[in-house]
Amino acid sequence: MKTVFNNSMVAHVWAQQNQDNGRNSNHSFYFESDIIYSYGSHFPIARFVDVNTVLFTTETYSVTTSGHISLVRQALDSNIKVIHVENVKAGSMAYSVESDHKINVEAMEYEIQERINKAKRAVKYASFELNSALSEIENRKTYGKLFKLKLKPIKISKADVDAIQIKIDRAQVLEEIREQRNKEREEKARAKAVSDKIRLDVKYKGGIYNYFAYLWRNHKEKTEIEKKDEQDFINARYNLDENYHGEYASPIPTMLRVTSDDEYIESSRGARVKKRYGIRAINYVIKQAATIQNGNCLPVSMRVDEFTINEIYKDYVKVGCHKISIEEIKLLKTKHNF
Repeated sequence: MKTVFNNSMVAHVWAQQNQDNGRNSNHSFYFESDIIYSYGSHFPIARFVDVNTVLFTTETYSVTTSGHISLVRQALDSNIKVIHVENVKAGSMAYSVESDHKINVEAMEYEIQERINKAKRAVKYASFELNSALSEIENRKTYGKLFKLKLKPIKISKADVDAIQIKIDRAQVLEEIREQRNKEREEKARAKAVSDKIRLDVKYKGGIYNYFAYLWRNHKEKTEIEKKDEQDFINARYNLDENYHGEYASPIPTMLRVTSDDEYIESSRGARVKKRYGIRAINYVIKQAATIQNGNCLPVSMRVDEFTINEIYKDYVKVGCHKISIEEIKLLKTKHNF
């Protein structure tokens, strides 16, 4: 069984919970059973309490550890319930002591009060701070329910609510002024985005989407001009599509390719499987998808190297945290004659 991976795969393999351990090449990012660590056992990032629930650290450390934390967050399926705590080992029979729950709850209560105090002082973000306090109250409630702790409910006092509401009302007036100004800027940006997209789609015959997909699938490097064009396209997409979110999103959906050494099949999100396992899975998925009616789902549990195929639909398949279109899978099969 393979146990050494690149950083992205360490997080992905841990999130699958199909093997007991794994690490990167320099031992700085690794997991043991249900816990994943950065630079040693002194910094656990997250722990699976059960198949549907993860305790996730609120602590921060170095820039590299922040990168590890980000990879773990991205590797978790959106259906996983995440509870943010100071000590992720609390409640673990192997590592925890009774006082760990007390420390976690006290940290949550401190954060709640800090958010309330910030909301009362805020000039601009009172509503954000209040919502953060409410979110942390819910986080504490979920934590208590998970471990069957007897916690007293927390309610924000009427005096605090009234004080915060005054701040929110003032901020709303300022926000309305800002929104009007932003609207004027957005109209200009949208006009430019339309112009940019037309220009780029004309420049790259068949559309820029297909062009950059072609570059990635064929291991071709982008020139500096192409990199700028790609960023212009992302900016245009951001300004034209209200459903597009730019932080982790890509203008190109998850794609597949065979690695340049012909050993693996990898996704554009950084996950990879051995080619021989991938070919078997591709043929199986295509065959099953052809039998499924629109809107129906075929639940499966097919292991593919370090990953598991969870669900097959007529148009796409879910593999861990990946959602890959059947069209993309067929394209890879046809190109390499699997």
